[in-house]
Amino acid sequence: MSEQTSNLLHRLQYVSQIATLFFTNKKQRFDGQQQVINLLAVEDGMPQGNLAELMDIRPSSLAELLKKLEQAGAVERREDTTDKRIKRVYLTEMGRKRVIQNADRKQDLSAIFFAGLSQEEQHDFDRLLDKIIEGLPEEYRVRMNQLDPFEKLSEMQRLREEMMDIDWSKLSRHEQHQMRRDMQNRARDMGFDPRNFQRGMARMNSRHPQGFWPNPRPDKKQTSKEDDWTDF
Repeated sequence: MSEQTSNLLHRLQYVSQIATLFFTNKKQRFDGQQQVINLLAVEDGMPQGNLAELMDIRPSSLAELLKKLEQAGAVERREDTTDKRIKRVYLTEMGRKRVIQNADRKQDLSAIFFAGLSQEEQHDFDRLLDKIIEGLPEEYRVRMNQLDPFEKLSEMQRLREEMMDIDWSKLSRHEQHQMRRDMQNRARDMGFDPRNFQRGMARMNSRHPQGFWPNPRPDKKQTSKEDDWTDF
């Protein structure tokens, strides 16, 4: 490591620490409850088990988070319409409002944080960060994607779309088996339990309309009062 690269790394660490301090002082918290809310904003009605895998936490820890969010009126759990063993997690109307409020607050804070850079400099900085990431060994980039629940969710959504685009009736039994095996391996590489994936494949074969993360919307809307809300 040269003196220049050592200095750059030190300054990156410094900026990272400043960012943490800045958002903490502005009460922009990134705890587990907020992460649940943000993930459901991307994929509402997610099975509870998949949510735990995305966040890489124990099911019991997720259950505690969901209990607090339910008490706050932000989420609700419902049984899956086709498999009563599966619990799905939905944002309530209050939860969706909090998603919007949090996004607006985050946007305002990010504008303050990068106020020292012009729009062009921000684009340049973004481009340079991409180059840093692309220059890292692949094993580190893969590992970081496995740790980031939103990257994992995006990859699983892409995998689901691929599965839904396949005309399985035109594949031989061997080709179907190989396709399932390849997709199971991809799911495993992302840190997901292949057993959950296999159950999802069975749902695909039974012509379930939305693949291995079927996501029906709840029929009944539930309203909650905003009194006594705690900001996650």
